[in-house]
Amino acid sequence: MAIYLWAFHGEFNAGLQYLWLMVMVVLYAARLFMITVPKRENFEDNAKKWLYLYAGVTFAMGIGWGMMTYIPADGVVADSTNMVIVTMLLALCCISAISSSAHPYMIWTFMTPIAILSSTNLLNAATNQFDMVLGIGVFVFCIFAGFVGHNLSNTLVDALYLQKRNSVLMDDVVEIARQNQKSYEGFQLLLDNLGAGAAMFDKDKKLMSWNKSFENIFNLPAGIIQRGMTLKELIRRIIKQSWQNNIDIDHAAETHLKEILEDRSEDNLVKLVMADGRNLYSKVMKISDDQMVLNYTDVTSLEQARTEDIIHVLQHDSLTGLPNQVLHKKEVRKRIVDFRRAATANKSVKETQFMALIYLGLNSLNEIYEFLGLSAGDQVVTEIAKKCQNFLSGDVHLSHVAYDEFHIITCNENNVGEVLKLVNELMEVLSEPIEVGENSITVTMSIGISVYPEHADKTDILNRNAKIAFNKAKSPHTSNVVIYDHGMHSEIMERSNILFDIRESMKKSEFLLHYQPQIDIESRDVLGVEALLRWEHPVKGSISPGHFIPLVEHTKQIIPLTEQFLPEACLQAKKWQDQGLPPLKMSVNISPFHFYEMNFSAFVRECFEGAGLEPEFLELEITEGVIMNQTEEIIKILQELSEMGVQLSIDDFGTGYSSLAYLRSLPVDKLKIDQAFIKDMCADNNSRSLVEAVIRMGHSFNLDVIAEGVETEEQLLDLQKMRCDQAQGFYIRKPASSDEITSWIKQHYA
Repeated sequence: MAIYLWAFHGEFNAGLQYLWLMVMVVLYAARLFMITVPKRENFEDNAKKWLYLYAGVTFAMGIGWGMMTYIPADGVVADSTNMVIVTMLLALCCISAISSSAHPYMIWTFMTPIAILSSTNLLNAATNQFDMVLGIGVFVFCIFAGFVGHNLSNTLVDALYLQKRNSVLMDDVVEIARQNQKSYEGFQLLLDNLGAGAAMFDKDKKLMSWNKSFENIFNLPAGIIQRGMTLKELIRRIIKQSWQNNIDIDHAAETHLKEILEDRSEDNLVKLVMADGRNLYSKVMKISDDQMVLNYTDVTSLEQARTEDIIHVLQHDSLTGLPNQVLHKKEVRKRIVDFRRAATANKSVKETQFMALIYLGLNSLNEIYEFLGLSAGDQVVTEIAKKCQNFLSGDVHLSHVAYDEFHIITCNENNVGEVLKLVNELMEVLSEPIEVGENSITVTMSIGISVYPEHADKTDILNRNAKIAFNKAKSPHTSNVVIYDHGMHSEIMERSNILFDIRESMKKSEFLLHYQPQIDIESRDVLGVEALLRWEHPVKGSISPGHFIPLVEHTKQIIPLTEQFLPEACLQAKKWQDQGLPPLKMSVNISPFHFYEMNFSAFVRECFEGAGLEPEFLELEITEGVIMNQTEEIIKILQELSEMGVQLSIDDFGTGYSSLAYLRSLPVDKLKIDQAFIKDMCADNNSRSLVEAVIRMGHSFNLDVIAEGVETEEQLLDLQKMRCDQAQGFYIRKPASSDEITSWIKQHYA
């Protein structure tokens, strides 16, 4: 601009020149400002804004340079002036092509207005052909300069991009090299710090690297394995070093190599047993198609620990952590062996040897589980275990052998009296209430005791005797602490013999039915009979029902017995009807176990339909326990039987829990007063009052009431005064066979 003003200051209007100069200075200042400001800001976020602003300023500068030839001159522009102008334009184009080539927009926004304005001015002022050519040439030159600048910009950008890319690639190469070096060093460090022995092989199964543990695990001397040896040769040297030529090395190596190279799941490892007894697990892990790692782990201690854990689990209770039945028996056996060893070494020791087995059971744990849940029951058991541990001394062996049963072995006492003292003190501790949530639970116990050597000198027999005493303590009407005596075993043997005889007698049909009449107290007419089971043993003769009925109930043999004799009772009732006797109800006792059998209702239907007996002449006697246990299944069965027309009565009413609340809702037809109350009612006012209350209560529910066990005229008359409906008992007729009862009924109605 300075050269331009000096060259043409005399020919152009000075005011317009200075105005033009000021405009150009402002534009250059703005351009300089826009060059420096983005460097101080986040250019990437506002790149387009600065690009458009910079292009606008450059375009204005192009217009300014193109307009310089339009400033009015004092005379006609000379050829020299045109040449100077053209020279100036050429210089400007070269400068702009270089300085603005950073972006194509800058070149074209600067060159386009210069080319258009300059060439237009020259063509308008042309006076000859040369001026015309000069004007066109200026336009072409400006466009050419723009293309040169454009290509120069692309070249510059490509060069910068390549430079940056090469720089990034070089950084990546350096980083990869650094990482590879670290990876190799890290891998080797990892190998060296592995507890397991590890060796890496290439695609040809040649050794590349190994760790110190690989040498140590096989006790390999330094230098025996070398980089580049094959996997087969390595395994051969390992086996040779480990087994010291005690086996066929080549065969063992081939076998082991085949095992480890087989395709296996991750958990299916190959086991290698060393000559010193150690157990190694080997496994091949493929890193890639070109590399694999052979791993050996010494699992000897792990397997020993695992075996110890398994043994501990098998010998201890999972809930309390106490020894279980297995350890209890071991401990009894061990102490007896110690006693015998001491007795052999010193005969005077024999007199002081004493050991007691205490079997302790929790009586109400089932109810706790049922009403409060499993977690509450478990809490009670664990609390009882803690109390026992805190009370008993350290040398007393405590076991938890079943969910409700603990066993105690003690040798600290000298006689049974001291054992009983220990038991009573322990029961006092355990009877203290246990808080479970919002419930305070008091646990009762049953305890059986046997002592060594008084009751037995062998482990199994001593445990058996303690169990017998324990079962006795759990039985009703016995003490909750029972000491074994040899008569108990005789009872068990007798019961076992009876059970065997029961099974054999069922096969041989040695059981039979007797019948006892039931009469109307007012009219003394026979209304029905009760079928009663009797047993005529071929050797032992007649066996009392009180002796064998509890056994068949306890062993559930009552179910097949009922299935055998209920059809017979129905047939007998129908037979009497066919003989012309008055229709009699056949009453049969039904065990509670039948209500837990499938299709019991269908079985009853088959019995009376098979005999051709109308269902109203069949009466089933059920216990109060069935009435109290009102599960959905039992209620459903009772309803089904009632809907069939079968009569239902409650046997031995008054001996169990109060059932009055249930009589109104259940389909019961009759109450049967237990004979124990009838026997005492003449002498005991309480029994008499209870009988009267049962009769009034039964009538209030529209139920018939029958008294069993009537043995005297006085009892019958008292019952008549109380308005009891029916009676049965020895005074009326003892149970007898069907033929005898038939004759009796005929005589009664003659």
